[in-house]
Amino acid sequence: MSWESTASYDAAINRAVAERLGGLHSARVVLVSVDFAQIEALQRAEDWDADAAILADAASNLEAAGADLIVMCTNTMHQIADGADAVILGCTGIGLLVDADHTDVPLYATTQLHALTAVEDALPDVPAAQSSGEL
Repeated sequence: MSWESTASYDAAINRAVAERLGGLHSARVVLVSVDFAQIEALQRAEDWDADAAILADAASNLEAAGADLIVMCTNTMHQIADGADAVILGCTGIGLLVDADHTDVPLYATTQLHALTAVEDALPDVPAAQSSGEL
């Protein structure tokens, strides 16, 4: 939920939208950013109800702004996932530390996969372009 993971998601979503729609297309994004220090302090205190209230308020703001779907860029908030349609358990930060140059085995970046799924859900009637397999 920090700005770093938000930036990774935004870049991945926009690359996927440009690939799918072509040209100079980009994602229409409504963004609500929360103060991660406040979220983390509540996590540490295990005050999941307070964290849930902050995120519910953020979701309400997104809906009021016209968002069609909400993607939460976070690892730990699965603790309050009662209202979620799905939860991806993965670490957004690993891709910042490890890449294909560091290993001979395939790497699957959950941030990239999650972002691509968000684009597929947002653009269900637009076929995906041929891809090199990289996100």
